[in-house]
Amino acid sequence: MTGRLMACWILLFGVLLSPRAGEFEEANRSFETGDYAKAISGYRGLLTNGTESAAVWFNLGNAYFKDGQFGRGIHCYRQARRLEPRDPDIRANLQFARKEVAGAFAPETATWQNFFRYLSPREWAGLTAIAGFVLFGVLAIRERFARERTALIWPVRLAVLFAVVCGVACPVADSIWSDEDAAVVIVKKAEVRYGPLLDSKSAFQVKDGEELELLDSKDDWRQVRNTSGQAGWIEAGQILQSGAAIQP
Repeated sequence: MTGRLMACWILLFGVLLSPRAGEFEEANRSFETGDYAKAISGYRGLLTNGTESAAVWFNLGNAYFKDGQFGRGIHCYRQARRLEPRDPDIRANLQFARKEVAGAFAPETATWQNFFRYLSPREWAGLTAIAGFVLFGVLAIRERFARERTALIWPVRLAVLFAVVCGVACPVADSIWSDEDAAVVIVKKAEVRYGPLLDSKSAFQVKDGEELELLDSKDDWRQVRNTSGQAGWIEAGQILQSGAAIQP
């Protein structure tokens, strides 16, 4: 079912993760031998110890997917995409995983958000820092060559515009990438109820890997809406929110 696409992962992300390269390679070998539980444990251990990278998230997503845990796999692919948004292999596997979850589709996002998703939050932060250095550099040159101030007026204006645009875009992009309004189901089947109580009547069912819009929260319950527009309450432990740590 997933062999052709998922088998290429080790070639695409065969990276060295210092200083825990040995643990990464050991997890990779476990994946190759079909011991997905051990591979999952290894990749999770790297994340727990602070070794976060697109490669670790991607491989963890592959291991979860091979183990039949589609929701957790999709969550991991999304985390990997947040770090490497333009990587074609991450995007391909995320799309493939979503297609395997029959009837489940990701909530649509506004077209304008794609501009901010083109760069990762780290890249936006780096670009903003560069814009600041460029601005201060141009101002310093302008002060150094006082006689040329008139000639440098357009470089100064462009540098100011660049810095302002990046300064505004950076927090907007970070907010969009946070995706705090998105969640994915991580149990085989779950009841979405009309109210945040176990005694509340069931509104509809969702399955492993289905992605939902997060609307509200109350204690251990989350109000969600599916792609059909149906809304209700689901137990918090049955979903993973974007940006959240992987649960046991």
